[in-house]
Amino acid sequence: MIRTLILLFFLIAPTIVKGQTSLEVLSVSIHEGDILPEDSLEDIKWESLEAFNTMNSEVLVYWLRLKYKESANQNMRHGVLLLSRFFDKVESYKTPYASSAISITGRLVDNQDKTLTKGIYKSSLPLSFDKENTLYIKLTNYPLVGSISRSLDGMEYLSMRDFDIYATKIHTIFTLAIGMEIIIFMIFLFLVYLKPSRENIFYLLLIFVSVPLIIIRNQVFDSFFDLNSQLLSILEFCLTILVVYSFSAFSAHYIKVIEYSRFWYRFMTSPYILLLIPAFFYFDKLYPYVLIAFYFIITIISATVFLIKFRKKNLHRANVYLLAIGPITIAGVLPFLAASKIIPANFWTINSMLIPLVFRDFVFMTDLVLGFFRDKSLIAIKEIEVLQLQEEKKQLKKIEELKTTFFNNVSHELRTPLTLLLGPLESVLNNGKLNKDIEQQLKMSMKNGTYLLQLVNEILDLSKLDHGQLTITKKKQDIIPILKGIIESFKNYATENKQTIYITHSSNQIYIDTDRDIFEKMIINLISNAIKYSKSTGDIHITVKEYKHSVSISVADSGIGIAPADIDNIFKRYYQVDRKRSVSGTGIGLAIVNEFIELHNGNVTVQSTPGKGSVFELSFPLVEDSVKSNTNIVPYALNKQEPIDPNKPLIMIVEDNQDMRHYLEQHLNDYNLYQAANGQEALRLLKSIQKPDLIITDYMMPVMDGVEFIKTLKLDENFSMIPVIFLTARTLQDDKIKVLHMGIDDYIIKPFDMKELKLRINISLKKALNQKKSMSESIDTFSLPEILQFKKKLDTYIIENISNPKLSNIDLAYHFSISERSLIRKIKSATGQTPAAYIREIRLQSAKRKIEYNERTSISEIAYELGMNNLSHFTQAFKKRFGKLPSAYFRKSDE
Repeated sequence: MIRTLILLFFLIAPTIVKGQTSLEVLSVSIHEGDILPEDSLEDIKWESLEAFNTMNSEVLVYWLRLKYKESANQNMRHGVLLLSRFFDKVESYKTPYASSAISITGRLVDNQDKTLTKGIYKSSLPLSFDKENTLYIKLTNYPLVGSISRSLDGMEYLSMRDFDIYATKIHTIFTLAIGMEIIIFMIFLFLVYLKPSRENIFYLLLIFVSVPLIIIRNQVFDSFFDLNSQLLSILEFCLTILVVYSFSAFSAHYIKVIEYSRFWYRFMTSPYILLLIPAFFYFDKLYPYVLIAFYFIITIISATVFLIKFRKKNLHRANVYLLAIGPITIAGVLPFLAASKIIPANFWTINSMLIPLVFRDFVFMTDLVLGFFRDKSLIAIKEIEVLQLQEEKKQLKKIEELKTTFFNNVSHELRTPLTLLLGPLESVLNNGKLNKDIEQQLKMSMKNGTYLLQLVNEILDLSKLDHGQLTITKKKQDIIPILKGIIESFKNYATENKQTIYITHSSNQIYIDTDRDIFEKMIINLISNAIKYSKSTGDIHITVKEYKHSVSISVADSGIGIAPADIDNIFKRYYQVDRKRSVSGTGIGLAIVNEFIELHNGNVTVQSTPGKGSVFELSFPLVEDSVKSNTNIVPYALNKQEPIDPNKPLIMIVEDNQDMRHYLEQHLNDYNLYQAANGQEALRLLKSIQKPDLIITDYMMPVMDGVEFIKTLKLDENFSMIPVIFLTARTLQDDKIKVLHMGIDDYIIKPFDMKELKLRINISLKKALNQKKSMSESIDTFSLPEILQFKKKLDTYIIENISNPKLSNIDLAYHFSISERSLIRKIKSATGQTPAAYIREIRLQSAKRKIEYNERTSISEIAYELGMNNLSHFTQAFKKRFGKLPSAYFRKSDE
């Protein structure tokens, strides 16, 4: 077998001189004794004997004839012939027909039967020197071992001195090489643990299979181990395949072949080569090794081709790869050159693979380890950058929140004065008893005040859109009456400009899904612009058309128009068409219209001719299967006020702005009013006046704001049922939801319509009156079994959640899936107490029982366990309920 012969050649004498032989896999050594220098040795001639080859299915036998003559040096009488360890049995005879062998050795021969049994000579035959000698050698190999098929030319003996040097070198070099490989393997093992990438895993496999292959091929440890030749042959073949495959797969991942060719990537990484293992058992070993060599050559060629391309992307890795495989590629050719006498054969040319092999593994290990730390550094830098970006994002968010807070505060400060301006103006104008000039001036003030209010609203809407705080609640609505109402509100404005607004619609009822407040803002903005930019005496046409899948609303004017260059930018924020125009704008209105229509999944378009006018068209998705009826339709006009009682109800107004309190006092003269400047003052006032029927409060106030005021109010059993209306300039949806969760009745945003406020007051008072009536009849409403069953479930839920200090009406109502007011009514019917009082009663009774039975060691522990975190409050409530302090019960239980 070729690979066996090549392997043995690596272990033969390190110098090649005169002499010819057709025998392969043999090496010659000199037995211990007084030996002359190498230049005094005579030639040894080898000739093959072609007879006696059995060639049967079980064994393969070769006879070799060795001719040699006596050395000129009489001291050189003995020698040793070093043979291949892959020969199962080797015998030497004086004649080929001799009945017994002179000497015997081989892998399948027991140590005690071998002629030489010492150390490295176990695979050797002794030689004796006469004047001329002929020795017949019989080589026997058994199945799976293969045959000797090539000759190796040029062998000569070594002197014992050179052989000892050779043996020392080979043992030292191989020990160091194996030691280095084991160290590199341990480093790679740790690297794979830290970074289990494919390139690291495949190189770890390469080192793992390379070390035992080196040991097997170089017979370094033959002095210590005796292994079966068949087993070694199979093991060597399998390890060779794994070495080639692992290096091929590593190369594919290291130079990123997949980026250039998926076919070659699969060829280099798929374990097809492992299919050659069965071939080893059915063919001569020559053929599988040829296929392995062919596969390896293709791999190296393809890797080189892709490496050239790879250099453009990653010059560093390309240079490392060339540095690592260059020396070992060159070193792999040296033994063949030495065998062919092209270069001198010496120790370093024969054993040229070891140092480049360790060098290759060291280079790749260094690069991959350093690459790992580079990657870790880059990741750390990226993490720092991410943290910096997150911190910057947080800072920006804080700035945005501050800006939002500023806008909200400004809106509060602007909306209240605007209310106080527009409200009295509206009242005076509606009175009708005014001088014409004064009326005109008041109308001008009303017009500009309304414009200022619209501008404030637009700025606030932009702020909400930027922060995602603008939520829409779409309902199916008939837009025809809404449009007519808006047009009616613009009637006076249009009349002053000698303009007429017309509306045409394809149907008397047209429904779309929309948020009415946002829909009105869009239409108001378009009509306002149409009036502003139209010529005097020009008409404004509003057209509503219903198509198969959409509804369009177009607003057409006969104004100055828009230049074609400005059409694409008209809906961008703060964009103004022409600053030299006589009519100025803010560049906000159309931007808001565009963003509002997107919230409705619609779109807005514009067609304009300079000097003739513009047409803005809004397109909304049509409500499918819309029914022309009043079902689920939000009414356009509010119902008229209906009196609730001939006696005047008592209303408390909590407002920090004195002008606003005065304004409300003037218009709410149908009620008895009490006023307070903040929440704290209102709480003091409640203790000295009759219980009010309704409370109207602002959100933002000094000392105690509206939120804290209502929280405190809801905790007091005497006032928790009073209906509350928030009258505020805060427009954020989060603010509204926050107070609605507290159980308030209504939330009205300033500026407000006084008629609407009065209507909502009456609705809240009616609801409160109905609730009182139903609570007074509640005992008759619920049956006794129902009350008992509800009380049992109530007690169970409270006991299970008794450690929650925030257990409240809302939690109970959510658990029983009923409204908070219905809950209060049912608990009142079942226990005669409010929910808060009943929860406190259960907690106090549980505390008394734990104290009496010594279930805990301290009063504070009991209080905390029962959800009463304020120890002082717990002690006072306990004493009020049972007439004694908790400590007195402790002492009594101890006695």
